[in-house]
Amino acid sequence: MRGRWILGGCLAACATGVQAQSDPPPLHPPAADAGAADVARPNDGASAPDELTRLLTSAEALATQEQAAAAFEQWDTYYKITDLREHERAFVRLRVDALGARLPADAAEAAWRATASPLAHAALGSKVAATLRQKGDASAAARVDAETASLRRQLGWSTAVSALGPGDPTRLGLSVPLSGRTQALGEVALRGAMMALGDARGTRGAPGFQLLVRDAAPERDRGDRNTAELVREEAVVGIVGSPDRRTVERSAADGVPFLVLDEQAPGAQTTAFQMIHAPEARAAELARRALTTGARRFAILGPDSAAGKRLADAFRKAVTAGGGKITVQATYIAGSSSFTATVEQIRKVPMDAVFVPEDAERLELIAPALAVADLWPRAFSKSVANTPDATKRHYILLLSTARLLSYRLVKNAGRYVQGALLSPGFYADPGETARGGFVERYRALFGQDPGATDAYAYDAVTVLRTTVERGATSRADVLRLLQSQSYESVTGTIRFGADHARIDPPLVYVVDGEDIKTLP
Repeated sequence: MRGRWILGGCLAACATGVQAQSDPPPLHPPAADAGAADVARPNDGASAPDELTRLLTSAEALATQEQAAAAFEQWDTYYKITDLREHERAFVRLRVDALGARLPADAAEAAWRATASPLAHAALGSKVAATLRQKGDASAAARVDAETASLRRQLGWSTAVSALGPGDPTRLGLSVPLSGRTQALGEVALRGAMMALGDARGTRGAPGFQLLVRDAAPERDRGDRNTAELVREEAVVGIVGSPDRRTVERSAADGVPFLVLDEQAPGAQTTAFQMIHAPEARAAELARRALTTGARRFAILGPDSAAGKRLADAFRKAVTAGGGKITVQATYIAGSSSFTATVEQIRKVPMDAVFVPEDAERLELIAPALAVADLWPRAFSKSVANTPDATKRHYILLLSTARLLSYRLVKNAGRYVQGALLSPGFYADPGETARGGFVERYRALFGQDPGATDAYAYDAVTVLRTTVERGATSRADVLRLLQSQSYESVTGTIRFGADHARIDPPLVYVVDGEDIKTLP
């Protein structure tokens, strides 16, 4: 396994530093060739210079999410001045497009409905049509697209950007970092994606799919531009990619499905879908699995970090909802390597199971500390719950999210993790055959075990091509199927919820002797 497996988790932090847009142009439009003083000409009923300045200043001041409709109306008034020159109108078109690009989908729709301004409808129509498609109202989306294209032509835009077409169902896009500090993750994702495409070629009757790849290195500010190439020049029917707010927004504005290698829910107003189970979902699934074994009393032993607290809260809620009880909770300083004092806080409290919201590497250190305190893990059942054997050991069921799980856990701490239930998102279980023998085939191709990034990229491309194999012929069709159907994959049976979060149960693995096996 590699040092960082969640492509989204790493790249979300990288993308945070990228500005949402470039600095705005100067407040006044540039003069064509007569100087700035030639902006207004007081004849033929044209506005005086002071009035022009007032309109420009007012529009810029109102150009916020809350007052977007009013800003568009001020720009509209300015645009209708009879003696305005073309370079000045071009400046207005630039400003309204910039405002439209900044607005989230819900704010764009609200502004579009709140005003009859032609400029507002021209700038926001594409984003509104995408929202309507996402809601399943294809006919209304088509009407908005047609109105937008017509308005943009009438108002002087050289092209109607909303008329992007349905996309080519045989062309799939991949937008991941292939340079810069996260290049290794992008190359791993590419490997999984190419394997998925190779599997499609081995399927009788499958279309001849193509994978169109673009570099989305965040430090070079490429993602937004390269996503536009995939959408507009390559006509892909959908995109698999790393999380970047601007690329997600662009995809939504253009009505293009975007399967994001991230663990955050994109929201119902986007065309993006979350491919990686959230850590909280994995913690809750461990609680549900433990409850089915008969465990009812739970201890939580985790770091005092914000992430550790979120996982503990998710676990607690799932335990309580299932009729269980948290009998004790103890925390340690995140990054600690000694756990004796913390384990001592829980050892004398009645418990059937201990939940450790930690990475697999940290679990290697915590599990032996539990054993030293006479808390030995093994597969749980009511008949063996807290029943000492001849060695007088106290047995518990060990649970952990165990991110970055690898065989190293068994190699270094095998006797201390027997029977443990682990939910890392994905583990390369060589004995797993129910999902097509992915690990075995990957080993044969690349000579090593797949990591989670490989698996999620493989799944995302497989989901896109499966929508086409099920009859999708356009981007709108793909969106409809993503929202209504499920997809068998190597990381579970993928289903998306109302907010486009992944809602199928995460996979759980069990330590059994020298093996880590997938639980059915």
